[in-house]
Amino acid sequence: MAPSSRQNNSHAVVLSELPASFQLDEAVRALQSLPLSQDWERLTRRALERLNRHGDCAKYLDCVNDIPQTSSTQVESWGPLPQVSANFSPAEQERLHEALFRLKPWRKGPFSLNGIEIDSEWQCQKKWERVTRFATPLEGKKLLDVGTGNGYYLYRAHEERVEFALGLEPSVLFCFQFLALQKLVRCQNVGLLCLNSDEFTPLCQSFDTVLSMGVLYHRRSPLDHLLELKGFLRSGGEVIVETLVVPGPVGHCLLPEGRYAQMRNVWFLPTVATLVSWFRRLGFLSIEVDDVVATTSDEQRASCWSIEASLKDFLSPNDPSRTVEGHPAPARVLIKARVP
Repeated sequence: MAPSSRQNNSHAVVLSELPASFQLDEAVRALQSLPLSQDWERLTRRALERLNRHGDCAKYLDCVNDIPQTSSTQVESWGPLPQVSANFSPAEQERLHEALFRLKPWRKGPFSLNGIEIDSEWQCQKKWERVTRFATPLEGKKLLDVGTGNGYYLYRAHEERVEFALGLEPSVLFCFQFLALQKLVRCQNVGLLCLNSDEFTPLCQSFDTVLSMGVLYHRRSPLDHLLELKGFLRSGGEVIVETLVVPGPVGHCLLPEGRYAQMRNVWFLPTVATLVSWFRRLGFLSIEVDDVVATTSDEQRASCWSIEASLKDFLSPNDPSRTVEGHPAPARVLIKARVP
């Protein structure tokens, strides 16, 4: 089918062509038993329409369809470097490499897919180690990951024996990366919807744990985002937020007039004390803050699988404690809290 005809057809055409993993995820099916079930058709339709409207939908779909499929696929490890093996012929292995490479940039990872090492920009195993050390154990939990990217944290949550893990991700490319991974991994208790968190049913109050990793500073209204996260949690549920912070007292917050570390869409960077005050003002309980961690090139850097410029290019060459714009260099904190 020509790319133009794919892009002009209804969402149902894309649904019929998407891999079964997108349609049949146990995590997605499990959502139908939650209070948002009455909106399920509307949510899935909106997610599929976003995929279909994107100008590169056909190109990305071809990449996923080019990945060989075999019953011999095995997950060797869910650990820091999720590893998958399969009995592919040399020609199939070449197809796999080309299809995965055409889906770059890979921002989250790493992954090892039948010997193909996807060296992502972010070494997310470092952040996940901090999360699991800080968070309440995830075993048996219903987890929502807002801004999940390609789902790396969903697979790590699977390793922690969650009941199911759902990701929300508006980036069409990252959603197709997830589809590519699922075609190989076939993990039955993770799922992804191509939606922003503000498109998801508000106040569904169904999840035990909600993650928001690297999202808050991209929101023009950070308090509204925290209220969204609060509304997703069942009574007593836990939210874990990872965000950029700057030094300073309570009440202080950096609002860059232009870019921050070359990012256009950065809004509010609070101090830790200000961040805690936001959580208190919104009625969160049991607020705890982990150590502030400076972002280094060990965790974020360019690679042939990601992008040409990364953290080291965004810092001042004369003073790496500042960004190229003169702001404090990126430092991140984890904060967790409960709802009543």
